[in-house]
Amino acid sequence: MKKQKKLFKEVIRQEPEFGPVYYSLALLYAEINRLDDAIIQLKKATKIMPKNIRVYYNLGLLFDKKQDYKNAEKYVIAGLKVEPTNEGLLYVLAYVYSKSDQRNKAKNIVQKLIQLYPNNQQYRSFLNQL
Repeated sequence: MKKQKKLFKEVIRQEPEFGPVYYSLALLYAEINRLDDAIIQLKKATKIMPKNIRVYYNLGLLFDKKQDYKNAEKYVIAGLKVEPTNEGLLYVLAYVYSKSDQRNKAKNIVQKLIQLYPNNQQYRSFLNQL
């Protein structure tokens, strides 16, 4: 891990506008449970790669893990502005709403998922749990 982190930092030093390295470093930090450091790197990645959906997805998950549902919602919605029907982002948003006692919002998102992806039975089960 130390070698990887050192390599990522070196790439950042040499190529500070190369977004994928921030994303990769963030995933490394997340893997070793350094969530705040991971979030910092992903925020940098959003500025360099604003159309990369996976960055928003992972930010949403990290903020959810920290039980910071407001920021989870904020970043997932930012990703949905780029790709409004992204299945992963919609699911994370519904999940965040369900955990933050916003059941009506969660139901609306899950219903949208069912409409967009009718073959995924997981969404019907999710809706029934709400």
